[in-house]
Amino acid sequence: MKVIALTGGIGSGKSEVARILSSASVEIIDADVLSRDVLRAGSPTLDLVVAHFGNSILSSYGELDRKALAGRVFGDPQELRFLNSVVHPVVFHRILDELQALRKAALKLCACVVVPLLVETQAYEVITFDAIIVVDVDEEVAFRRLVELRGMSPQDARARIRAQVARKERLQVAHFVIDNNGSLEELTSKISDVLHAVCPGIANQV
Repeated sequence: MKVIALTGGIGSGKSEVARILSSASVEIIDADVLSRDVLRAGSPTLDLVVAHFGNSILSSYGELDRKALAGRVFGDPQELRFLNSVVHPVVFHRILDELQALRKAALKLCACVVVPLLVETQAYEVITFDAIIVVDVDEEVAFRRLVELRGMSPQDARARIRAQVARKERLQVAHFVIDNNGSLEELTSKISDVLHAVCPGIANQV
């Protein structure tokens, strides 16, 4: 089974790429989904995070208030490093477990791990990937998508874009770059080309 890493900046279209890959029978493992699970109410990981940040990051139901937590770490590199040091090792362990289970089941030719913070966390040093795909867009395209499709304010959109790792650093780790500045049809064609190179057995299903 081939294992692909999928990453890209905010507003690049990673979710759309993952959706297209899933439709081609690629198994999708999403690090963001797993991180929400490991921070569920009552989890040991959430307990560690609350011990550090305090109960102000919890809702009245004892669940993580993601907006409150983001407010504590956004723009504070030291706090963000702490959060990442607690959450990411647990998420990586879950990813490795899921990949092992997929290999044992031998039902999939290809799996894709969506890791938005691939470069920041250096996940490629913990998880062995056969290929790293970076979804890339111009900053103005990402900005427009965040404002028009996600409803962010222009100020928030600019801040989120500028807070992430430099575009150049993501591109440096890429085996394949998918330019997503164009249409859905163009995106689908580019994904098919990448699958032909990495996992030709399923490329024709895109």
